[in-house]
Amino acid sequence: EMGERMSPPFGKRLVRNPVNYFNSSLAGGSRMCELINEYDWERHPLGAIQEWPISLHTLVSFILNCPFASCICWGKEALYMIYNDEYMRALPHYHRTSAIGEKVTKIWPHLKDSVLDWAKSVFNNETVSHPSLQLFFEYTKDFPEEVSISFSYSPIRDDEGHINGFLCTSIDNTPQFIRERRLQTLNSLSNIITTQYTQEQVCNLALETLKANTCDLPFTCIYLLDKHQLSSSFIRVSP
Repeated sequence: EMGERMSPPFGKRLVRNPVNYFNSSLAGGSRMCELINEYDWERHPLGAIQEWPISLHTLVSFILNCPFASCICWGKEALYMIYNDEYMRALPHYHRTSAIGEKVTKIWPHLKDSVLDWAKSVFNNETVSHPSLQLFFEYTKDFPEEVSISFSYSPIRDDEGHINGFLCTSIDNTPQFIRERRLQTLNSLSNIITTQYTQEQVCNLALETLKANTCDLPFTCIYLLDKHQLSSSFIRVSP
């Protein structure tokens, strides 16, 4: 097992005098370009960079200059990760630099089954896309941060023309995703208000509507005020 031969964290290994295989200046001073050059690939299953297939070498050069978050998963059996700066920023903070050369299922254990299903489709020469995948990343020690991404998996071929990995390109659409979800909740509430219901029905329907959006509203309390707003009465709480 590769992980047993590698020193923590997640097998980060540096070469004392790295060769500049990928030009960081051409990649705009890319941090990942430096890390890829410094990594001891000779002790990795992919082997030394100079022994990589031309197709892999070319694609790595491409993603390092790509403005979109991009990750190569190479190796049909293992899916080792090589990614650019934009993808690095999308990773949980504890994996941002240490995920290089690791198996994708090790870095995304909670998505392992889904990733393997998507990879199976890719190796059948299909392109996989997902308009919005909701994730929760623990960026801080206090609470997990919500992230929503759109992504696609595209097959990539080795020098013999065989599919030997895939390219994952993703876009962070978190603000749009949250905005649309909140607008949907507000629209549902407005439909209740504009329909003739009894006071009790309005309260019950409003509560059920708000319960459907626990991401923005972990709990909800409903109070009724009298016409002079001098007192209030507690109605219900959710969940």
